[in-house]
Amino acid sequence: VEVSGTVTHNAQPVGPSAGGGERGELLFREANTETVTARLGRSGAAQYRARLFPASYQVLFRNTSDCSNTDAQPLPCQGEVEVESGVSLTATGSRDFNLQSATLSGLVRVNGIQMAPSPTGQPRGELRFAAPDAGVVSRALSSSGPASYQVRLLRGGYSVGFQNATDCP
Repeated sequence: VEVSGTVTHNAQPVGPSAGGGERGELLFREANTETVTARLGRSGAAQYRARLFPASYQVLFRNTSDCSNTDAQPLPCQGEVEVESGVSLTATGSRDFNLQSATLSGLVRVNGIQMAPSPTGQPRGELRFAAPDAGVVSRALSSSGPASYQVRLLRGGYSVGFQNATDCP
C-alpha cells in the first residue's frame, strides 16, 4: 500500500527548517518487517509518502538533523517518540498525523534556595529529559544567576535527571 499525508504540529502547519536541514521524519514500524522512514522535507507543507506492507504499525517521529541549542527549529529535536500505535494501514490512502508538544520552563533550586554561582565559570550542570527509545534532551544551566531552563518536548512520559560533569571544583 502507499500512504501519504501531512504532519502538523499542535494542530498548526509546520514551519520551514531553522537551519536548512530536514525537519524530521516519520517511522512506520511493524513487528515482522523493517522500519520504513518517510522524511518531512526542509520547507513547505510537512508532507510524507511511504510504501508499506498492509499491516498495523507503530508510528514514530524522529528529528535529529534540524537541531540547534535553541527551540527555533519548527519541530522538537528528539530521538524516536511514539506518535500513535496500532495504526491500521491496509489500503492505499491518506493519513495525517499531528505532533503534540509542550514547552516546559522553570528554576532549579538546591534545598529550596537559588543555586550558587559556578566556582569555575562553567555551566552548573544540565537537566536531562529522557523518554524510552527517544534519547535524551538536555538543557545546560548557566554559570551564574537563576538556574533557569526551557525545553520543548513531544507528548510522552519522561524521566528528569540532573548531571554535572563540567562544574566540579
